Amino acid sequence: MASVTLTINHADGGSETYTINRDKFVGVTEMSLDGETISVDHSAVVKSAAQETTFSGSQSITLKRDIDPLLKDVAGGAVFAISMRNLNDNLSNESIIKARRSNDSAIKTFNHKEIKDGTLLSWVGDGNTGFIEQIMDQSGINVTLSQSDPTAQTEIVTNNKVNSGFLFDGTSDHLTNTEVNLGTSDFSIFTCFTPPSDTFDGILLGSVDGKWLCRLLYNAITVRDTNSVIRSITLNEPMVAGQQYLISVIRSGTSVKAYVNGVEQSSVPTLNSTDEFKFDRMGVRGASGNRLEGEVSELVVYPSDLTSSRIAIEENISNAFPKKVDVFLLLGQSNMVGFPSDNYPTTTALSSSNDSKVWFAGSAGTQANVDGDLLNNSVGYDTEGLIKLDAYAAQSRFGYGPNLDFARTLVNDHNYENLGIIKWARNGTALDVYWKKSANKFYPTLVSYCNEQIAALKTTLIGYKVNVAGIFWFQGHGDSTIQTRADAYEANLTQLMADLRSDITDAKDATLIIGRSPDFWKLPYEAGEPAADAQKVANVDTIKNAQVSVATSDGNAVWISTDDATAVEPWVSGVSGNNPVHLTTDDKQALGVRAANAFVSMTNYTG
Repeated sequence: MASVTLTINHADGGSETYTINRDKFVGVTEMSLDGETISVDHSAVVKSAAQETTFSGSQSITLKRDIDPLLKDVAGGAVFAISMRNLNDNLSNESIIKARRSNDSAIKTFNHKEIKDGTLLSWVGDGNTGFIEQIMDQSGINVTLSQSDPTAQTEIVTNNKVNSGFLFDGTSDHLTNTEVNLGTSDFSIFTCFTPPSDTFDGILLGSVDGKWLCRLLYNAITVRDTNSVIRSITLNEPMVAGQQYLISVIRSGTSVKAYVNGVEQSSVPTLNSTDEFKFDRMGVRGASGNRLEGEVSELVVYPSDLTSSRIAIEENISNAFPKKVDVFLLLGQSNMVGFPSDNYPTTTALSSSNDSKVWFAGSAGTQANVDGDLLNNSVGYDTEGLIKLDAYAAQSRFGYGPNLDFARTLVNDHNYENLGIIKWARNGTALDVYWKKSANKFYPTLVSYCNEQIAALKTTLIGYKVNVAGIFWFQGHGDSTIQTRADAYEANLTQLMADLRSDITDAKDATLIIGRSPDFWKLPYEAGEPAADAQKVANVDTIKNAQVSVATSDGNAVWISTDDATAVEPWVSGVSGNNPVHLTTDDKQALGVRAANAFVSMTNYTG
């Protein structure tokens, strides 16, 4: 056979082309070659694994599995399947939900593309809520979920945002379906679920008689058979609010196992071979018991033990609903460090109910020598690596810079989930001397530290897509003391940000947030120094203008003002102030809040 071109269409709309001279392949469901349709094997290969196929021992190609296996190809035979995506063919126009909007109760069906591309959001309209009247079953069995009562309908659009899943409120929401009776057969349940609290407890799949096929608790997963016997799987670690979980529950003979984010749970209860299970509703048992609260992005039930295909199915779901954690790099000199370290707000300000959503890593210290090394009096907070934010992290470890209020503004006011903060800051350091890559002082350590913590975050939050969303820069005093440094500031800052976006993992699209220098830096800062002269004022203005210029010309940057900030101890003629260049605690808090709000406005983030 002469050489021909094989084009493989990806499920997400992309494609790849190979020139080959044989006619058998692995990794696609079917293809057309020279006008003929050839059916081939599509085995459940994990996406990350390459699949090599040899043709008559002479030619081979490697498919790197960036074509996700679809539901029917991974295992087949599901008896129930709902999802925010189309499970059978991403190129089809099959409707997967019927929605109702709150303002006029109009009803309309939508396919997965219309949910994703803004069509649904536009139809619901600004300020309205989109509810679910039906979720279409995609298993081919037509076990459609429905809810005609508006007061009991789940939400699909909330606060001008399409939810990541079907949102159950825990008080009235549920849907019903025709009974699915699994009998005494093995079964496999796969779901992508995001809980709303740290103490949640609700029915995923229940029955009118009060039984349930699957109940999700923060610390356990339970099943209850038709004889009302409950088997509980205690989780290795409790699930927490705001985290997206991939959960698999598999009955195999006389045991039932659970997997959370791919990890098998140690608890394995025993079943009787005669135990029967069924369900006819989602989000509740009986009429009103143990209502589900949280988002369900996908739920598939098979009447068989799919342990052998579990990893492939889980990876398929994980690829469809990537968990995301946005990381922000906080860089600068003493005001970013939080110097002086004893100026903290009240204890009540050092804790927040949403702190569990924030992961922190910080390396910050005081003076550096000309080689870029920390001096002996350094306050080195980098002793534990990546940790969850708490009062200790906020106060004792990182210094009270703008980092705490920056993070809390994003999670408390803008509904951010799974936030990462990496702070690397040094007191008394000039961009021209220490920070720029060509100086070869701070830069290599800075980059390696950030990359190390990003890798640690990926290891800690397995399966999450880590993205460096922003670089928050607050520095400039070290360059305002000498005119040549001030004159070079714009070029240096432009180059530094280009280098950081290139050299730090997943930072190429990071938004730059620049805190513009305060006017009080124009004042003297050492005892005996003369009143601010024209050159010093000009240097600070040069720095300020450079910061604005970089932000406005970058294309993916924003600057914030600190013109209203004051020094901790403003300079007084003839008196040596302890901190005549440092922001007050209130101003550092305000700086963090402004930076977070500016980022959200710049990127149109909606939570």
